[in-house]
Amino acid sequence: MPAPKKPQDHKVSRAEAEAARAPFTFEVDGETYELPPFDMDRMPAGFFRKNRKDEAELMYGPIEAHADEATMDAFDHLPNGEQGRVIREWMQAAGESLPES
Repeated sequence: MPAPKKPQDHKVSRAEAEAARAPFTFEVDGETYELPPFDMDRMPAGFFRKNRKDEAELMYGPIEAHADEATMDAFDHLPNGEQGRVIREWMQAAGESLPES
């Protein structure tokens, strides 16, 4: 009898792979801003280890590593809850999630 399937056995479809490479967009005051796809390789290897107890740094560090200045300025105008939603959706679009602190 074959072993039961596990989440890591999931084969990524072409559509899922393309969606993970597509820019992520969000709106601020009716203007659309774009973030490149989240890429774990842009984060220094020790970032998550060094900041594992700093929830704010874990949340904002990745977007600061990916966004240009204009996008960060727009992002800074979002309410806190909206910022969290944008970060979660942006990372989820690339198949990632915020690390647990």
